[in-house]
Amino acid sequence: MIQKIITHINAELQIPEWQIKQAVLLFDQGNTIPFISRYRKEQTGELDEVELVKIQDSLKKLKIIEARKNTILEKLVELDGIDDELINKIVDSWDKHEIEDLYLPYKPRKQNKADNAIKAGLEPLAKMIMAQGDTEPNALAKRFVCPDYKTIDDVLNGALEIIKRWFTERPYWRKKLRSFIWHEGLMYGKRAKAEDPEEKFKDYYEFSESLKKMPPHRFLAITRGDRLGILKISIKTDLSTVIKDLEYNIIKNGSSPTVPLIKTAFKQVISKTIVPSLNNELLKEKTLWAEEQSVEIFAKNIYHLLLAAPLPQHRILAIDPAYRTGCKIVCINEQGDLKHNETIFPHAPQREFKQSVSKLQVLVNSYKIDAIAIGNGTASRETEFLVKKCRFNRDVKVFLVDESGASVYSASTIARREFPNYDVTVRGAVSIGRRLADPMAELVKIDPKAIGVGQYQHDIDPGLLQLKLDESVMLAVNKVGVNLNTASPYLLKYISGLGENTALHIEEYRKDNGKFSGRNELLKVKGL
Repeated sequence: MIQKIITHINAELQIPEWQIKQAVLLFDQGNTIPFISRYRKEQTGELDEVELVKIQDSLKKLKIIEARKNTILEKLVELDGIDDELINKIVDSWDKHEIEDLYLPYKPRKQNKADNAIKAGLEPLAKMIMAQGDTEPNALAKRFVCPDYKTIDDVLNGALEIIKRWFTERPYWRKKLRSFIWHEGLMYGKRAKAEDPEEKFKDYYEFSESLKKMPPHRFLAITRGDRLGILKISIKTDLSTVIKDLEYNIIKNGSSPTVPLIKTAFKQVISKTIVPSLNNELLKEKTLWAEEQSVEIFAKNIYHLLLAAPLPQHRILAIDPAYRTGCKIVCINEQGDLKHNETIFPHAPQREFKQSVSKLQVLVNSYKIDAIAIGNGTASRETEFLVKKCRFNRDVKVFLVDESGASVYSASTIARREFPNYDVTVRGAVSIGRRLADPMAELVKIDPKAIGVGQYQHDIDPGLLQLKLDESVMLAVNKVGVNLNTASPYLLKYISGLGENTALHIEEYRKDNGKFSGRNELLKVKGL
């Protein structure tokens, strides 16, 4: 089966099969992408990180399909009367929709009206109706009247339930309708009952757009409105052409008196069963696509953010600005260790401007500060104005730092472990300062949803976001490296060849023995 997966990836990505095979073997051995791209180039024919990511993503999706196929095949083997043609179609297919459509007639389900009709012996009548002979339906139905189906109408309705099941389970119909809805369907949004006080969804109160062409950010916006009860969304498609085509294929004798019954069953199946089912299926498919696109944007943005130039070996004074509760100040040394913290109140309502200027000057001089980091949230501009009014006796650089997620970090388990004796306000200010010193080292500690570089990341599967964050961090870390003497275990664990436990051992060694003097000293660390 693995060879079929490799062949499928080759057709999708146009990468030679032998290179894909080598990459898959290395992935199965637990090797990471940076490790393979740097230290196994000769095995993969110089595949770079981008190509390896594509192979890995495709491999994961195909393995999920393979697992589902195996489950279905195991269940089919247990059934009687399954022909080899069906088995071979499922084995050869890598289209998850086609596989499910083929399996649909054999899928376990709750007993329904069609099952009851079959149990009562109405299946031969259903076949007679579908044969489209010249006999009236009532005449055909007379001999099938029984205790469970006491009238001719009951009998005919039971036979129609069987016919509707046959129609529902036709793979070709589902495939044709699915493709048509995807290409021609329109996504509609309209105002629902829930309040929209800020009118965030105003643009979608009366809205329609091509389902296929709708961009991910707009799709996620309209589906969020639907979840909140502010919007009501639906898919509408003019199916008249495709329905006419399907109907033409089932009507063999237009003059047969059974044709009206067949058309009734046909229309009910299309409008009440197949189309609603496919609409829901395509909404899920579009949602998954939109999430994947948004996560890719997130990954690219976070990758560039992680590679932002650090400000190493600087003593930093960080300020988390605020009005009423004051500006939280911390002083950190070159290694990011907290040396001092306090609060000043330069803004309304206290307006202790002069005292704040004086305090900043004292702290800068006392701790020999090289740079000041100001969080870019509430009161940031006023705080920047305050800092620029200060006169320092040394050259001090001033930076506005993106503080997205600092409050989330400050209340996290990691922050409590790092600063158990300080409250969340101090931890948040330290995070701002450390982001200036080394963005990569600090951002790896923050919940991806809180970093603020994606589209609708709060609506996306947290596991998928975390996976992409880990992938981006891993690629960035192994591109530029880390400072062995200052990197936290949360950063070290992303280095190719290291893991979480080894990263903790490096930190323990540092605490016991001080700074590393050279990389060879790593050989003294447990696990290396």
